[in-house]
Amino acid sequence: MHSLPRNECHHANPAQTSRPTFHRQGATSGIGLVTARTAARRGARLMLVSRDEKALSSLADELSRDRSDSVAYAVANVGDREQLQAAADNAISRFGGFDTWINNAGVALYGRCNGSVVAVQHLRKRKGALINLRSELSDVAIQLQGAYVASKHAVKGFTDGAVMKGRVRIGISGWRYAGWRGVFYPPKLAQARELEFASRRVQSIEINGSHYSLQRASSWRAWRDATPDEFVFSVKGPRYLTHMLRFRDETAIPAMANFFASGVLGLGEKLGPFLWQFPPSFAFHAEDFERFLTLLPMDTVSAAAFAQQHDARVKEPWFDAPRKKRALRHAVEIRHPSFLNETFVSLLRRHGVALVVSDSTAGWPYAEDVTADFVYMRLHGTETLYSGAYSDEALNAWAHRIMAWAKGTQAADARLITARKPRRRASREIFCYFDNDQKVQAPFDAERLRELLEGGPFSASPRQ
Repeated sequence: MHSLPRNECHHANPAQTSRPTFHRQGATSGIGLVTARTAARRGARLMLVSRDEKALSSLADELSRDRSDSVAYAVANVGDREQLQAAADNAISRFGGFDTWINNAGVALYGRCNGSVVAVQHLRKRKGALINLRSELSDVAIQLQGAYVASKHAVKGFTDGAVMKGRVRIGISGWRYAGWRGVFYPPKLAQARELEFASRRVQSIEINGSHYSLQRASSWRAWRDATPDEFVFSVKGPRYLTHMLRFRDETAIPAMANFFASGVLGLGEKLGPFLWQFPPSFAFHAEDFERFLTLLPMDTVSAAAFAQQHDARVKEPWFDAPRKKRALRHAVEIRHPSFLNETFVSLLRRHGVALVVSDSTAGWPYAEDVTADFVYMRLHGTETLYSGAYSDEALNAWAHRIMAWAKGTQAADARLITARKPRRRASREIFCYFDNDQKVQAPFDAERLRELLEGGPFSASPRQ
């Protein structure tokens, strides 16, 4: 144990190094010192960070004996974000990246913990672990240690919020609505710039136009270019497939190929899950539904290959496979009670396809069974279908469910089709879309839920 928090961190990128790399704040005393020595003994590459340059230099010399290329250090204070960013940049330059960042720093005495902020920016793209260390004194309130105890819990809360921000995307279903103009969209904003505006207010958007007709390759690329770098779209599959052909026979193959040849892969890194929404008249038949699941391409290379089977309905086919093969995700929204069937859940889990958590007043089946490595939510409104704002109480309830899913668990009162538990995961990504768009409630409800999850104030909807 040590009496006061210091600055520590460790980093690594397993794709570029043969051993894990750690970036550690507070590496020169107490828990931080023990952790640094343990990591070194196990062969990790280390970037040590502390305010005490003399202690850092001595520790680096100790740990780098016979492995001088594996230990580096940077002098930085946890209260200074620029210093921590420089330390992170040093680790990336020296080791090619980092896969673990360890915080052993408080906030009460040394200012806000910027370490988590800096780490998340890198780990969100590279994947890895963000770890907060604490001692027994973190949970024991004794004289002269109150600030220390509070600081440890503050760091944990701050880090949880930062990590949640990377796992959870709150968005809207579509963005082109006349009623939003002058209410959500500023007066006189050109319609051509509405996506640009909306994508900077929410974290994800469902593309609805693809449900009604094949889109042009130029449109997919324009939508990609109009949005921020880390933005993600979900894409609604064609109703021609889900509502008309219904995957009954081989005619679904060219129709599916047409969809993937239309240019959807042009979204690149911004391509998120595909949503397959089936109508209320579509009942569950295991053999037929498995045929549909088997058709779904599960990566970009498979999708590009499938697209080559397109027919003349695609005027400008575009299906170049990205240089880097990426997994594709699929989610299914059901509206017939026959799907409340354990066999249905088993099929989804076998294929890694998500069951949409669909909240509405329409009386459609509702279930929260987790069937994939992500959760897909659609909130359709509280008064009528596609209308009715969500109350603060309702959003708080959704926030608790989202936090449980994001941490790889589920709510204690989850409404389930089967008692069989899903495969355990440390975390899951969440895609949540508000579809109560008729009275301009969707974008404001999305902002309110996002701010609730991130610990900020509520935004008032126009109704309030």
